[in-house]
Amino acid sequence: MSVKYINCYGTSFTQGGGFEYWRFNGLKIAYRGLSPMIANTHWEFSWPCQLQKFVGNDMTVRNYGKCGFGNERIYRKTHEIINKPDFKPEEHIFLFEFSDVGRKEFYHAALDDYVICNYYFNSDDGESILDEELDRPRKFNQLSLALDYWFETNHQELTLDQDLGSFRAHMKKTTTLRNTISTMSKNIEMFLSYLEFNKIQYVIVQKPFTFELFNWDKLFQHRCLKEDIGCDMKDAHMTIWDETNPYTVDDGEESEFEGIDDRHGGYSWAIKSAKKIFDDINSRFFESKLAQCWKGLTYDEVKNTIAHNFKEYENSKSKDKEFQEEFLKRSDKQSLI
Repeated sequence: MSVKYINCYGTSFTQGGGFEYWRFNGLKIAYRGLSPMIANTHWEFSWPCQLQKFVGNDMTVRNYGKCGFGNERIYRKTHEIINKPDFKPEEHIFLFEFSDVGRKEFYHAALDDYVICNYYFNSDDGESILDEELDRPRKFNQLSLALDYWFETNHQELTLDQDLGSFRAHMKKTTTLRNTISTMSKNIEMFLSYLEFNKIQYVIVQKPFTFELFNWDKLFQHRCLKEDIGCDMKDAHMTIWDETNPYTVDDGEESEFEGIDDRHGGYSWAIKSAKKIFDDINSRFFESKLAQCWKGLTYDEVKNTIAHNFKEYENSKSKDKEFQEEFLKRSDKQSLI
């Protein structure tokens, strides 16, 4: 078997966004026992991690997905691998989850790294970037700037806070929806043509969010999954929110279930997406000879485990008087907010 690496690229949906369990108690409660939770990373709940379980240890699955980032990072990181002197196409499979519009990457000289600018267009005319609410935190503005969501240092945060106005002014002067879609279409065409020219083995697991790709059906449609990985989140209701219902997030700052009200794909979605990709690459590149090394968990198994975890947690609260008193204090504090 010549394939050694499966390289996964995309947005938060590939990195494992939504599973910031080291920050939110609700996620720790809900998904206890479903994954080790041994490090502050998204890896354990991402679909690339589940794909690693399906393919076993004969090849390495690498996750290059990053929360908030878009297609330009995909181009850049893919180019870095393909253009290494020792790169051998037959040893690699590339998987691409393309992003929606509204994500622009910049090199930041002071930080000596790439930052991502996320923005939204005016819903009235579909062209202008929305006006800002200047009193809102940087990460949740209609135009935000980030280096590494959840992992930025205080110095990096301060630097980006100071620079946000400059980026905001630049984007509003240079960006429209029409031009963004046109540029995205051209860049995707050139990127995919670059992959074809270099005889790269690749699969598109989430199609580009643009409708102006030249000759798409003829040249690139066969590279896509029959059904995008995003379909299950929408049609089969497999988000973190769906998995953890009926628990909701309170408005208080210290809600113990904060974090589970999230519309990223849940753990069962990651497993189903990985199995879908495994079956596709198996038939596409291995002629169905790649052994499946993991059975995977079903949606019901994940849901039942989460329900059991919450029930066990509620029971432990009722039995532990000290825990209950502390919980009531927090509840009283929340009721006053």
